[in-house]
Amino acid sequence: MPDLATSSCQSSSCGTSSIVRFAKPLTSKNQITNFSFRDQKSFPIILSFGNLGEIQLESLSAKLQIKLDEPETPPKSRFRGSSQGWLVVVELGPIIFLLNPLSSIQIQLPPVTTFPCVLDFDVQHIGEEYLVQLPGYADPSSKCMDNMRDLFITKIVLSSSPTSLNEDYVVVAIHNFFSPRLAYYYKGSVAICDLSGLSPLVTVIEPPLPNDAPQVGDALGIYLVVDSFGELLLVARFCFCGYDSECDSDVLRTYGFYVFKLDLSEPVWVEVESIGDHMLFVGRNSSLCLLATDFSGCDGNCIYFVDDYSELGAAYDFQPGIHDNGVYNIEDCSTKPLPSCTRKSRMLSASPIWVTPNPC
Repeated sequence: MPDLATSSCQSSSCGTSSIVRFAKPLTSKNQITNFSFRDQKSFPIILSFGNLGEIQLESLSAKLQIKLDEPETPPKSRFRGSSQGWLVVVELGPIIFLLNPLSSIQIQLPPVTTFPCVLDFDVQHIGEEYLVQLPGYADPSSKCMDNMRDLFITKIVLSSSPTSLNEDYVVVAIHNFFSPRLAYYYKGSVAICDLSGLSPLVTVIEPPLPNDAPQVGDALGIYLVVDSFGELLLVARFCFCGYDSECDSDVLRTYGFYVFKLDLSEPVWVEVESIGDHMLFVGRNSSLCLLATDFSGCDGNCIYFVDDYSELGAAYDFQPGIHDNGVYNIEDCSTKPLPSCTRKSRMLSASPIWVTPNPC
């Protein structure tokens, strides 16, 4: 099965981790934002990056748009998750930390060098800084810092928000993108990870897909989402590479999704032709399922998607940095742009990401 790394943490410490605040104090507009986004009805919210060192938080339902000073993240860092109101930042070196975009609080997580498959790290070995034991290979491989930052960690999620210094939370990392495997789902197998005990307990089941289902293995993105009824959904994202006149280059574009529901009585995956009033939010974030009737201006039976792969373009022979965002209608298979993602925002260096702000 795919690698699944978990770390049981406390908000005050996590191994060698600690809570750090940026030197820059909160500005008045940060405080206004904290107040505005306490209302759950302002969700869902998309975080995007603008010019002049600003980030923009925009609510699709409340028609609220607020700009903040961009938090001081290290140069050449990457976002590898949005969970419980926190962004996950992976630096060019081994450092990983959580960042609250509203309060600018940072929480250090265990570094990449603590992962069991990372055998060594030496910054003096330029271009071969990491020594990694990949699954299925007898001998370890050397990897450079760029590859480890971009490919090693796919996504990190949190079991709860580390808002209290006395509250435990669990950090789960989907990692080892160098092998053709995904955590939780791999060739029809699903790993159910029970985190309630002292150590994670993983159970693997292999529910088959319908005979006429598309080749999910060909999907560029696979997401698992729990809906409001507690049903587990598998969402497969399919893309094609084609010419884009806006950037005069080949880019990847999402052309469709397939959705399946897990029937545990068999067990078997059942294709879902409609999710009713539900709407799904997928990308680098912890996948979300919300009811459209709870949020004005949003459409049910739709998948709201943002880019989670364009920065890898150079490794896959398509133009990096051209973001693939939109709203996919499951009923008629049509796609429309996200209101906040203009042509200009599509070509910024960092992709937008869904957030559920937590103004701690």
